[in-house]
Amino acid sequence: FRHFDKIAEPFFLSDFVRNRKFIINRLFAIRTIQERTGKDLGATFLSGTTISNSLTELYLLFKYLRPKELERQGITTFDAWAAIFAKKTIDYEFSVTNEIAQKERFRYFIKVPELASFYHEICDYRTAADIGIDRPEKNEILHNIPPTPDQQAFTIRLVDFAKNGDGTLLFRAPLSKLVEDYGIPAHEIRFIQECKTENARKTMK
Repeated sequence: FRHFDKIAEPFFLSDFVRNRKFIINRLFAIRTIQERTGKDLGATFLSGTTISNSLTELYLLFKYLRPKELERQGITTFDAWAAIFAKKTIDYEFSVTNEIAQKERFRYFIKVPELASFYHEICDYRTAADIGIDRPEKNEILHNIPPTPDQQAFTIRLVDFAKNGDGTLLFRAPLSKLVEDYGIPAHEIRFIQECKTENARKTMK
């Protein structure tokens, strides 16, 4: 459920088209069940990490399972949901090129009691202790291994590549299919890999 209406992990362009169809079909199936019963829910999602990466994951759970309640509250888009339950702040972060840049992001939940109550309507959780899972204690040891000269040189190439998208810096052909033909910014290339087969390229056309 996490990747409906968003891209969060590296993917092949052809895989995205195929997965998009699967995700849309799943949404339609859930909506069909909800229309037949005349109420929300209609499906069960099982996850070990229900919310782990972004605020959109929580919104998507509500979008799948509580569409009528969202409509009753006048929430029809993520922006409307975020305006009620999330807060944006501006902070300085390191960019992919290791430069400090000012970023505005959703960083905090607001109206937490109301949001928690809403979430509790669709969620039942169990911890490892609740179900008696015997897990070993983690013994974490960190080792700092300095990079080799070759790794340091390649890191410099990666930074330059992130700035201009010149694939030749990484000893490969220029990324014209992505940067020029598809208009994808160079700094976003890290999320996408080019189509590897002719069938994959035809799928994208």
